[in-house]
Amino acid sequence: MTTLHKVILDTNTGSLLLFSEFIDDPKFGAQLAEVDLHVDGALALAFLITRQVALLHENGMAHNNVHPGALLFKAATETHMAQPAMIGLVEPSLAFEAMIADTRAIAAMVLSWLRPARILQLNARTRPHFDALRSRLTMIATDRNAAPRIDELLAVISDGFALVDFNFSVLRDSGGDLEEYAQLVLSHRAYHVLWPELH
Repeated sequence: MTTLHKVILDTNTGSLLLFSEFIDDPKFGAQLAEVDLHVDGALALAFLITRQVALLHENGMAHNNVHPGALLFKAATETHMAQPAMIGLVEPSLAFEAMIADTRAIAAMVLSWLRPARILQLNARTRPHFDALRSRLTMIATDRNAAPRIDELLAVISDGFALVDFNFSVLRDSGGDLEEYAQLVLSHRAYHVLWPELH
């Protein structure tokens, strides 16, 4: 059992509200090193956590602590959903440099989830485009002469997801609920490997 504390700013009153949530059998991002995620599952996860951190950036705040150990998964056992959350927001920063660091750290994590053997299983028409996408992710993660923004990273991840998942592509073009769909894909790929005893 893990206790997750959430602090939420009430913009109407300016007060900070503290909530506690008890999570049974949480999993953490570091465990993904031992998980052979399908490419679509890896990109679904990437989309969800990038969007979470992007919401902070949109409000002028960096997470400032992005790493695999700060990525928590909780199981919704009734629906077999794996719900990811970037936690560990203990020292947020308002500095632009910290937002750049967030973006680079997420790109590096995403690259670590894209298994070479899974990429080789992509069809021959898709693979060159996907290789170009990985190169873009590598530049975001490592190029110290650039200042990558999280919206740029989200666009790269979205393009990659659309490459390997036609339904995501259609939803993106039609203005559908991309987060809900990404959650479904992630759960389909990850729930049974993160919690095999619950499957």
